[in-house]
Amino acid sequence: MLLNDINFFSYLNNLKCFEKYPHVAVGVSGGPDSIALVYLINKWIKSKHGKLSALIFDHKIRNNSEQESHYVRDILRDLNINARILKIKKNKLIKKNMEQARNNRFDGIITFCKKNYIHHLFLGHHFDDNLETYLIRKINGSNFAGLGSMEEITYFKKIQILRPFIKIKKKSILSFNKKNKLIFVNDPSNKDVNYTRVKVRNFLQNNKYKKLIKNDFMNLKKRNALL
Repeated sequence: MLLNDINFFSYLNNLKCFEKYPHVAVGVSGGPDSIALVYLINKWIKSKHGKLSALIFDHKIRNNSEQESHYVRDILRDLNINARILKIKKNKLIKKNMEQARNNRFDGIITFCKKNYIHHLFLGHHFDDNLETYLIRKINGSNFAGLGSMEEITYFKKIQILRPFIKIKKKSILSFNKKNKLIFVNDPSNKDVNYTRVKVRNFLQNNKYKKLIKNDFMNLKKRNALL
């Protein structure tokens, strides 16, 4: 699906899973994916006369994480989107690595949604993210179910997790951002080759290998759909 307002709104409206005046949350890291997502959700929720909670999580992994959180909040304010910065509890800051940061962020956002009776949480994972997840799980010997990677809609603690970009390629998101003049931040950890995901991402820069992995992944998804 090409990312634009019409396609995105049509996709959400066809889901038929939202209450009359929905209150939804969007996890916003500040990267190109989450900025495009919150921008679109903000326009869509207004058409539904609902409410949006844009959630920024200060993971405390990097020294400038608090400053970065406030910068992302300023970006959203310029888009007329009010945002809430969530902070990690000190007892949760055990391992200062990318995986721990993702887990803490997810737990923090889920906790906020539970406390505020928000039943729908949007996350900005896209097709390339899913391809990376598939390859990482394959390398780690994941079972058949695990290799299915991230789904468009799942449920966790009675909260609906929606990933509307999961079939959209990164380049389409970047084109959308450029067209709409959306400002975003680049996470420096995305270039740190000490992280497995970054190594996998660099490996997939080779179009020959990426095509092979993509075909393997899509064939698996088709087999899963038949089960």
